[in-house]
Amino acid sequence: MLNRKLRYIVLLVMLLPALLVAQTFTFIQVTDCHVPHSDSLNFLRSLKNLGSVYLAPYKVTSEVPSFVVCTGDMTEFGGGWFAEYLQACKETSLPWYSIAGNHDNTWCSIRPDLKKLYSSPFYSFNYQGCYFIMLDSSTPQDPKPSFGREQIVWLQKELAPVSHATPLFVFCHHPPGTSEFSSPEDSKRILDILQPYNVVAFIVGHGHKPSLSEYNGFPVIMGGQGYGDLAGYNVFYIKEGHLKVAYRKAKEKEATIAIFEKDITKQSFQSDSGSRIQTKENISIKVWESQADGSFKAGPSLGKDHVYAGALDGKIYAFSKENGKIVWTFATKGEILSRVLVTPSHLFSTSSDGKVYALDHQGNLYWSQDIGTPLYAPAAIHGSYLLVADREGSVFCLEKERGKIRWRQKHAEYTIESMPCVYQDSLYLGAWDGYLYHYCISDGSLKYKIQGVSSSKQSASRYYSPADCGPVAVHNKLYATDRGYILGEWDISTQQLLRQWPKVAAISLSEDQNHLYLRQTTGELAKMNFSGEIQWIAANVCDSTPTPATESQGRIYICSGAGKLTALDCITGSVLWQYQVSGGIRVYGEIAVDENFLYISDMDGKIKALATKIK
Repeated sequence: MLNRKLRYIVLLVMLLPALLVAQTFTFIQVTDCHVPHSDSLNFLRSLKNLGSVYLAPYKVTSEVPSFVVCTGDMTEFGGGWFAEYLQACKETSLPWYSIAGNHDNTWCSIRPDLKKLYSSPFYSFNYQGCYFIMLDSSTPQDPKPSFGREQIVWLQKELAPVSHATPLFVFCHHPPGTSEFSSPEDSKRILDILQPYNVVAFIVGHGHKPSLSEYNGFPVIMGGQGYGDLAGYNVFYIKEGHLKVAYRKAKEKEATIAIFEKDITKQSFQSDSGSRIQTKENISIKVWESQADGSFKAGPSLGKDHVYAGALDGKIYAFSKENGKIVWTFATKGEILSRVLVTPSHLFSTSSDGKVYALDHQGNLYWSQDIGTPLYAPAAIHGSYLLVADREGSVFCLEKERGKIRWRQKHAEYTIESMPCVYQDSLYLGAWDGYLYHYCISDGSLKYKIQGVSSSKQSASRYYSPADCGPVAVHNKLYATDRGYILGEWDISTQQLLRQWPKVAAISLSEDQNHLYLRQTTGELAKMNFSGEIQWIAANVCDSTPTPATESQGRIYICSGAGKLTALDCITGSVLWQYQVSGGIRVYGEIAVDENFLYISDMDGKIKALATKIK
């Protein structure tokens, strides 16, 4: 019986090329519609009852499209416009498979919405013996691309049972390997997995211009856009295992721009993964390193015996401070983008599943409160109250002990994601609608809102909101930087804008509360007193990633987005040491420091403990 089954398997493998030849179908690629931009919705609705398309460069007529793939930037700002996009797609009566682009995820990430549709922001499907891999290259709540650790883990498991001869179509928004990634290593982790397989092509958006390029031996097919004179779509016509791709402008009757042609039954492209970024291991610095299955967009938090971190795989991880081993995990049903809040008795975390979680230090659930909408911002504490904000711009005050909602206010028109600032009996936070908000914590009343400096100057004010880095309130002044990289100073009592400084991506308050550290887009870190006098400037230590520097025990620590960690003397600004903490994988989170060590995490799911002093 076993021999008979084995013969059937051998026969199936032998017949596989013949089976592939029988493939005949058509699909189209739509990308970069940017709803509600211009006539984008009308373009989408125009695909209703789409018939066969004549591919003029090849002198062939396609089949009627079986489905549509959209490679991102479905919307301009994410959020509610995604519902408009989905409705227009529904009206076409075609099956749609969509992935997010940077515009979908930067200001109001739609990853929770994609999870409801496809069970995950990244997923796969089969059609006529071909495998379609839908990757998510867009980082939640950030414009820069990345492939998170949870996606790498998923892709390895997803492809394990797939035959290497099966044609693979790989979709993502950003062309792999572009300079927008933190380093080539980010994309090469994907290539390492795909290399043995029959990858037909990477199919991407982002560039708004139909074209063909190559990345490490793989063809890269870029789509056009869904509005304006170039509105149109790539037509993928497969007949008996042979693929022809041409771009059709919506205003033309035929697909007139030749893109690509290939026999998909032959694995003719081989990837050269190239050289990797090498990091110098200094045993006097690194104490331990641990690997999680999810990427860390937020930094770690410290307890007495454990290091805590929330990941994009939806889990809260507890690592042993002694050796980095995972002590326990707690799974939520969403992604965790924010830092875990630690108190002597409990941990508090928000999740994109819409819930606030309170755990004890052993990982047991104490209580949870369902807010009902995705939560990206970290929680803050004021006395017996817990303060959180959601993707829709609402602010909530919960009783810390039981999680009961004390009040809820909705004034912001868009997402709140950055760290709230508690000052006296007031709460200050920035939203992606261009404004800073001042709430009274005791009753939830809105005292006032102030427009961010860049938002007040730019026509597209939402792009430049004071919402990346949390504000700082001190000495009756409010300080906030924005996506236009301008730091503003306001009088809390009068709301008057007093001063402003350019080229500032993030700020943090010194331990003595007499200085601000300015993370500048020039790669410099500056220390400034509240008279506006610069105490020192350190060059080549950072970038425009909106992550605040961390001061501890006379030192200031800052890490670039590509993982270069720098320790400086707080008094002089002199560089004490530098260390490459990641192999070029992006680092977003703040650094945590205790008496002996510092702790840092990255988007590859790694967390490290480093000695703060080099012997």
